[in-house]
Amino acid sequence: MTTRIRGLLTMSLLTAQILGTAPTLAGDVDYAGVAVTSVRAMPAQAGERSVLRLRIENRSSDNVSIHAVRLSTGETAGIVAAIDTAGRTTSLTSIVVGAGEDLEFDGRRLWLELSPAQADHLPGELVEAMLDVGNAEWPITVEVEPGVASAVADANRRPETHRFSTLVRALRCLFS
Repeated sequence: MTTRIRGLLTMSLLTAQILGTAPTLAGDVDYAGVAVTSVRAMPAQAGERSVLRLRIENRSSDNVSIHAVRLSTGETAGIVAAIDTAGRTTSLTSIVVGAGEDLEFDGRRLWLELSPAQADHLPGELVEAMLDVGNAEWPITVEVEPGVASAVADANRRPETHRFSTLVRALRCLFS
């Protein structure tokens, strides 16, 4: 690929990233108008707790019921919600994403939890999984985030970190 074409592609990606219209990367999927994006998990060793985060964007005309994530390791991540600022939580059997709505499993108010993890989930690992939506299961890929839990928490507080890492991954795909 010539330097000129690479430069044009790089500028296109940078422009798309700045405008918030970057291409979907591996791991982000769309099922009939329902996008599942930013599927991430905290690293954990077997026996430890791991939090899965993701975003559901329902652009369809139907409600979508989320029940759990089933990992290829045989583990199931159930839905957990914070009920107050004192750290109390509750488990949910399902949660509905209404037509035209978005729902973020952000790791603070709402998340999917492996507790305890049955296998080691190492930084950078990709784990195949199924998102249980009640009447179907959608294949997704969970990316185990690099670093430790504090780095994950820092990234949660700084959304630009995610946008930058998305751009870096897109550029790596482009030039590899």
